[in-house]
Amino acid sequence: MPHLATITNPKGERHTSYFGFNSYQEAKAFCQYLTKNHLCSKALIRRSQRLVSYNYEIKAWGVGSNILVRILNQIDLPLIHFVNQQVQVS
Repeated sequence: MPHLATITNPKGERHTSYFGFNSYQEAKAFCQYLTKNHLCSKALIRRSQRLVSYNYEIKAWGVGSNILVRILNQIDLPLIHFVNQQVQVS
């Protein structure tokens, strides 16, 4: 199961996305990846509140569908591995 969740408004539009990690260092690296590559409009790292099976989560706004589809299609690939991939995501 991927370490992610999304929250949508009543119209079905994605409001926020959450990415779960057990390590703060992995959460920080993935958060930097999201923000530096403009894959979200805003992101913050916090102790997990939504993804309670993980120690930390990134709460992100404006995450595009492409990055979510990549994560879902590579279900066995930890999120941190996306940081080192050279594939451009838009």
